[in-house]
Amino acid sequence: MPDDIFYRIKLRRGDFEIEVQGDKEFVDSKFRELLDTQPFPKTTQPLTTKPISIPTDGGKPLSLREFVDQYNTKAHMDFILLIGYYLEKYRGQDSFTVADIKSAYNDMREKLTNAGPFINQNVKKGFLMEAPPKEGIKKTMYSLTRKGTQFIENGLTLPE
Repeated sequence: MPDDIFYRIKLRRGDFEIEVQGDKEFVDSKFRELLDTQPFPKTTQPLTTKPISIPTDGGKPLSLREFVDQYNTKAHMDFILLIGYYLEKYRGQDSFTVADIKSAYNDMREKLTNAGPFINQNVKKGFLMEAPPKEGIKKTMYSLTRKGTQFIENGLTLPE
């Protein structure tokens, strides 16, 4: 199954966020247009886009719900790992926040009252780690460890 190449750029300051995805020319022009028309602090950093591969079937990318359902689990610890994996591998994010996890739960129509204990358990098991902070984001960032990635890719079991 061939992968289509998409570009995605995301900029967040406080509660305001701009995210654009598509081909490189569209992403560059639309992002600049939105940045110029929105009440958003100007930045002196250069605009960069990063290519990501999104597996497609019939022209549509794999949804988070479809991805999670492949694993047949209802455990919040697993959901959080799967969401993190999806964000990193399919959306091209190098890290994520608790807010990203909560947003993903909402997208999947699942309920989660407190992600903290499940994230902490995944950190203790060595599946997640704190990621370096990003400029402009004061919240703790997380990313999957190699062990966490292997756990997901091995069907939610540890390789022998």
